[in-house]
Amino acid sequence: FEYYSNIVGNRFLPGSPRAADLGYLRRSITGFHQRGARRLRSGAAYSNGTVSLGIYLASRMLWDLDEADRLDAVYQDFLDKAFGAAAAPVDRYFRLVYKFEGDPPRLPLTGDTLGRMYRALQEAWPLAGSDAVRRRLQDLILYTRYTELHLASGNAPEARRAEAFGDVMRHAWRMRETMMVNVYGLFNYPARGYPEEEVHWRVPSGKNPWKVGEPPADDEIAAMLAAGVAGNPVGTYVTRAFSDDLVPAAEALGFGDKPLGSYGFGLPPGGRQEFFTWVDQAPGEIKLRVTGGFIWPKRASNVAITLYSDQAVSDAADFVVTTDTSVPPDQQERLVVLKTPHPGLHRIEVDGGPAATSVLPGVSNMAFTVQAGPTKCFNRRHMWEGWFYVPKGTRQISFHVSHPASGDLFDGDGRLAFTFRQPAAADDTAPAESKSAGFHSVDVPEVQDGRLWRLSHTRAAWLFLNIPPYLARRPPELLLPREVVEADRAAHQAGTEKP
Repeated sequence: FEYYSNIVGNRFLPGSPRAADLGYLRRSITGFHQRGARRLRSGAAYSNGTVSLGIYLASRMLWDLDEADRLDAVYQDFLDKAFGAAAAPVDRYFRLVYKFEGDPPRLPLTGDTLGRMYRALQEAWPLAGSDAVRRRLQDLILYTRYTELHLASGNAPEARRAEAFGDVMRHAWRMRETMMVNVYGLFNYPARGYPEEEVHWRVPSGKNPWKVGEPPADDEIAAMLAAGVAGNPVGTYVTRAFSDDLVPAAEALGFGDKPLGSYGFGLPPGGRQEFFTWVDQAPGEIKLRVTGGFIWPKRASNVAITLYSDQAVSDAADFVVTTDTSVPPDQQERLVVLKTPHPGLHRIEVDGGPAATSVLPGVSNMAFTVQAGPTKCFNRRHMWEGWFYVPKGTRQISFHVSHPASGDLFDGDGRLAFTFRQPAAADDTAPAESKSAGFHSVDVPEVQDGRLWRLSHTRAAWLFLNIPPYLARRPPELLLPREVVEADRAAHQAGTEKP
């Protein structure tokens, strides 16, 4: 049994449930069968806005595993039969809601995403050839509006957050007959801070402040679509996919020495942290300096450290090389030695629970790389900085920064290339306008590609979209995708570049 969707974990937002990850469905269903499974039970919470396509494709594969090899054809058949001439724009819409294998990395849910969803539906509307197709498009418009309200409530100021979340729930109540979101579940598990005795599902209409309003009429749905397009402008950015086959880069690309960065100024990150390292010769040892319990030490358990390698493959190992729980949350640094029989790339996962945990390399020049993009960021709360590489030929760096936006970008010569700080009036080297969270781009002059740049003093989630999303405190610690190192190696070894 596994949950293809649940209420508390994802709130039925685009891309969140397992049923929205079509590649996962294909891999897991065929993988379970290869391991001997002959029956699968799941719960999907009937949230059709973000699971219906996945549930349909899963049912086809569960009935006939050969369908997994022709999933693209099954999907296209679904589009053609359900949306007819509107299939092409609806395909673009679904690729914003679901995770498709082979598509560019999913970007964060922002107003830009909503703008693209609304525009796809706007293009689809005049192509609808029947009332049935128009009703399906209306359901998607209502779901997109639900997503828009949910995003707005999360970004609302504290003083207005309760009212904004009420807008979400009232809209969900009005669209309940579409079954695009599980309204019963939303009311049964309201977000924290809302009194159940007032808003729970068992509180009837007339007494429940969220159970108000009739289903939206056709003209209101049309107005939602128009307002959604107008209120969610679409930006321009560049995406590029990279492999996760990371290799050492400093020697191959001739990185010089740089000032030491930090993965946590003052207070280190809390929760789960992930690092990438490299073992030259096996068997080998990976040494870490770990300090647990910087905050709430009495509420934290020992730091849990897990070492992974793609070479640790067996029914029992599941890529796990070794684990360690020897570091207590007592704010005292300890040396942790992780032994491995495997050479090459390893991933280190450190979980200190609610307590902030400091993790540092145990030896000098040890590979120690973190990730910032395209979908995950190493540190989303505490101030940190690191060096990253801009491959040869890159003319623009695209990235997304969460709220509250902060951080500076410095080019290969140490000049400020981008900042969220409001510059002084006399400073004509920094951008003149104030910037906010969202998608941004920075031009890369010809002499600045093939160089190390620096992300400095950010406490927001930075997600790089078209450059290798890997950073390190100093150049010898940086791992990069193999294809990038191999492509840029010749130019650097010829001595024509200066990272």
